[in-house]
Amino acid sequence: MNAYGRGFLVLLAGMVPISCGIRERAPRPPQEPILAIVAGDTITLREMQLLLAAGQIPEEQLRRMEGRREALNELIYDRQLKHFVLDRGYDRHASVIRRVRNFMDERLVAKVVRIRIEGPLIPDSSVRMYHDRLGSEFRLQRIRIAHKDLPVRRNTWIPADVSSRSRLEAAHLADSLYRVLQLRPAAFSELTERFSNDEDTKYLDGDLGFRRLETLPMELEDVALRFPDGRVAPPFETPEGFHIVRVSDRRTVDVGSIEKNRDWILDRLFSRLDVDTRRQAIRRQEALQDSALSAAGFRIEEGAVHFFLRRYDRIEDPSGIRYSFDSLEAETPLAFYTGGDIRIAEILDQLEDNRTKVHLSLALMKAGLRRIGRTRTLAVLARDWGFKLSPDDSIQAKQASELWAKHAAHRDHVEAKIPISTDLLRSWYEQRRDDYDSDNAVDLAEIRVPDSTRILYYGQRLAAGETFERVYREAEQIPGNLCRTTGFMPEKAVPDFAAQLATMKRGDVSKPFRREQGGYSIIKLIDRQIGMKRSFDEVRSLVREQYLRNERKRRVAEWMSQLGKIYPVRIFEETLSEAVF
Repeated sequence: MNAYGRGFLVLLAGMVPISCGIRERAPRPPQEPILAIVAGDTITLREMQLLLAAGQIPEEQLRRMEGRREALNELIYDRQLKHFVLDRGYDRHASVIRRVRNFMDERLVAKVVRIRIEGPLIPDSSVRMYHDRLGSEFRLQRIRIAHKDLPVRRNTWIPADVSSRSRLEAAHLADSLYRVLQLRPAAFSELTERFSNDEDTKYLDGDLGFRRLETLPMELEDVALRFPDGRVAPPFETPEGFHIVRVSDRRTVDVGSIEKNRDWILDRLFSRLDVDTRRQAIRRQEALQDSALSAAGFRIEEGAVHFFLRRYDRIEDPSGIRYSFDSLEAETPLAFYTGGDIRIAEILDQLEDNRTKVHLSLALMKAGLRRIGRTRTLAVLARDWGFKLSPDDSIQAKQASELWAKHAAHRDHVEAKIPISTDLLRSWYEQRRDDYDSDNAVDLAEIRVPDSTRILYYGQRLAAGETFERVYREAEQIPGNLCRTTGFMPEKAVPDFAAQLATMKRGDVSKPFRREQGGYSIIKLIDRQIGMKRSFDEVRSLVREQYLRNERKRRVAEWMSQLGKIYPVRIFEETLSEAVF
């Protein structure tokens, strides 16, 4: 599946419908094991392996049979949509045609800017040197140190040490961890689990998976190129906090010719130029686009804009924005230029993609229309100047068309059927009020051992009056033991300890117990934080997100059941369970 197709699956994150169809044992093809067949169209093990290699499916998900089924269901749904949109002509849908045209215009304008403005600033030798570095994928491990001053917090649950930690304290902590890792590189996994604020990777040794240079933020790219041999890089700062990173593995890949990669390499190298040079280039680009806008006689119909804004202000939720304008109203022009116009339907396309209602004013609307007009009119000039899309651009436009056709079908048969209002959201919140209170958090120390004899020995010593700290220090010296302190973490994140924590107070030490995941433990409750009650207004956006996710999941399952009658599905369960990833 191409990147655009997978992008559609990401859009449907959280939807895990139950596939309909016949489950049976697959015949064993000699080369391509088949996981499912959708209306005669096969889904092979190779497809899922490629998605895993591209980082589109988490490795952890495929370790569980349930996770494998979820991933396969997404592929099945995508394949059913592929057949459905072709049969129903969604590739000729007006919104799809508009989006493809905009995509091609943007690519053409980017080519003009790249050749006339950015290209002359970057020597060809720099392009060739960068291309030579692309033949590797890097597997990265990261410790992320967050703090209270970050502009964006990615997680709704924020540990106490982060919500009170200043930027300076975060910098000092990152420096301290870096000094420890210089002396003890093998402690990277332990320190990640204890200190990293990246909830997605902290219990996976901070593993970000194999990544190609072009997929990495600039700061991580620099680390991959400067420290490819496994050394720990010095801490660096981004809008997500401070990071300590190392390259844990590296492998060779085929990246194609320099001409195939030239465009995005130029973009990458342009972003590395000094600020003043980039600002001057951007001003030249804006001047070029403004001249195209003026030459095309661009003008805005303020009356139509006011009509749109009045209607938009009355819309409570953007999920149904498209259905707030009838077909004639959607075709109302908001701006004109020589040879074309910009209509309300195009603005609806963009607002629908936002999935949340944004504030719009007359000034913002005018600026947005001018931005669209700049691209549209310069693309017209570019064609007059002889600029053409590359074969790769045309292929990507076709892939984008397929993606948007699927999106339109999903919108009409899933999104459009989801009712949403303040009353519905409030009812959802009232039924699940406890779920929206902030989590209880615990700070634990754990002694974990592989056998019962050893844990009983530690338990006897504690019962005889020895301190937990003394036994802990001794136990961490024994190979095979795992001794750790967690820092504050959600209590629900340690379900193995639920029975013990239910009766423990601050400072208590548990009796030895067997873990469901294997091994034996003794824990000490260092501290506990009680969660806070949160009102509907405080968590409205989270309530809306979870309500929509649940409704999408349910309605996708219903629609998949209907699609299964048109496009039968056969799932080869044994092949899926025995697959090696």
